[in-house]
Amino acid sequence: MGDIPFWDADGNMFLCAPPPLFCDEWRRGDEIPVDQRDIHARVEDLLQCPISSIKILAVSVNTTMEIVLQDGRKFILRHLPFITDDYGSNSWRKRKLETERDIMLFLNRAIPQLPVPELHRVEVQADYGEIWMEELPGLPVINCYTLFNVAQKEACVLSYADFALKLFRLQVPDQIGSASLRAATTEDDSLTVVPRISHPERACCPTVLASLEEHVAVSIQKCLSFRSANEDVDTIIQIRETLTKLEVLLSPLMEQLGDKHLRRCVLVHEDLRSTNILADTTSGRITGVLDWEYHAFLPAVLAASYPEWLLYTGPCDCRFRDPDPTVPGCVWFDSPENAKHYMDLFDQVVKERDPEYFDCLKRGEHLRDALQWLPHRRFDRGCKGLRAWMECTF
Repeated sequence: MGDIPFWDADGNMFLCAPPPLFCDEWRRGDEIPVDQRDIHARVEDLLQCPISSIKILAVSVNTTMEIVLQDGRKFILRHLPFITDDYGSNSWRKRKLETERDIMLFLNRAIPQLPVPELHRVEVQADYGEIWMEELPGLPVINCYTLFNVAQKEACVLSYADFALKLFRLQVPDQIGSASLRAATTEDDSLTVVPRISHPERACCPTVLASLEEHVAVSIQKCLSFRSANEDVDTIIQIRETLTKLEVLLSPLMEQLGDKHLRRCVLVHEDLRSTNILADTTSGRITGVLDWEYHAFLPAVLAASYPEWLLYTGPCDCRFRDPDPTVPGCVWFDSPENAKHYMDLFDQVVKERDPEYFDCLKRGEHLRDALQWLPHRRFDRGCKGLRAWMECTF
């Protein structure tokens, strides 16, 4: 794929290459890489069919690969070694895989029409775990949205709204945490709640929480610990002062968000980046929502949100970007004017279909933006952007 359009912080369109669709590829006849030999042999033994090709789609905490067999079958395999490294411990990795398995099984059964991959097989061994799942059609939104025409962009936004509203009305436990099925190997769909899985492990909450206030307080405390690591004394003082002020500012805001429909818990996919959403390149409609490892049951006022690729608010507000050219920054998927047009369309649709979602969307905007700032250590050293946003917002 060649260069495609994006927009910079000054609202100017420029061309650049989107992320590659895969980072490595093996085809039958090539030498099998050493680190793939066990997986290769296990897949062929289990499925009794030679592998035709393997594409490595992503390598981070997990290795995600597309496997094509010679008989035409195709699936996605996510391989997670149970090791301890900078991301987290082996027990954190195991819990992460189990909660992803459980929420995907639950969604497959509860709302089969959702664009969530169907699970084929889950394997948990002493030193690794694997999830085998359906490969859904489409390209990541980051690779195709900016090439869409108006009708395709509208279809993309409207199908995202349909997904969001269905998830919003799903009945889930009224506690804050991640999902666990009581009996993941049976047809029992009873969900229970476990402490929320976050990335990295040191950002995880150690307990299940009961209220919005608890969630915000823990998030700020975790942010302080995470952002202060490896910083000098002056920077740590700035971070602490900023987060203390933020907590003070958010307290009266939360007092105004006491309505029951704002506080009930809703399932939230916490990594809804444009790389984790697939769209059909002809119609523009959403065809897949991937990577459910980071999900949570959160108060509805935090669950309602616009598509990430339309945002010019919070950490995506170009007014608060770090002027240091060595600090990674944002790119935008449309001009500010066009992004507002599609956000207005989103507003119109969700207001007509679910007024409570719309109320959560509007009344929770500042609170969601504040929480979105917290993990952005790499993009917001010393909380400079967060401080500027607070001064402008409150």
